[in-house]
Amino acid sequence: MTLHVVLAATLAAASMQSGVATADDSVAAPPSVCAAAAAPFWRVRATDPELASALAEGVRRSATIAALVERIEASNGLVFLFRGPVYRFDGRTSVRGAMSHAVTVAPPFRVIRIKVDTRLGDRTIAVIAHELRHAVEVLDAPEARDRWSVEALYERIGYRVEKGLYETSAAHDAERDALRELSRCKPL
Repeated sequence: MTLHVVLAATLAAASMQSGVATADDSVAAPPSVCAAAAAPFWRVRATDPELASALAEGVRRSATIAALVERIEASNGLVFLFRGPVYRFDGRTSVRGAMSHAVTVAPPFRVIRIKVDTRLGDRTIAVIAHELRHAVEVLDAPEARDRWSVEALYERIGYRVEKGLYETSAAHDAERDALRELSRCKPL
């Protein structure tokens, strides 16, 4: 358990013991969760200021995103976030985000590239959670070192949406959980 999670839980428990309740207690996360400071991170890197801001906001407002970043920090991965629309193989249909299966090995690191549409507000942050979950899936599998081994991984742990495009329930759960957390912890 990380320091910021322990601190948030301690402060939340203390506020519940005070016996003071408000109408918003059942809806909003305790302010301490929203204000918890995340440890500095360098293994997840945004390539532009808008995406860096969305990532920082996500780590601050979502325990799910903070936990995913923490797992990546403890891995041998480097994850780069790029901004822009993501198109499927047909070239016409766009999706909100995508992780490239072309993992690059630069010993001792595995480098993963993620592209995210940044025009979606809090949904952009939730998409970051979805794609970081995919990065964790790859980094948890030491054999996932190139496009073919990543696709073999997703054949095993996920399901094929179309040629070259896979999904996992865990990534959908991360996106949903992050969106819920974001709705409870508004931006400063």
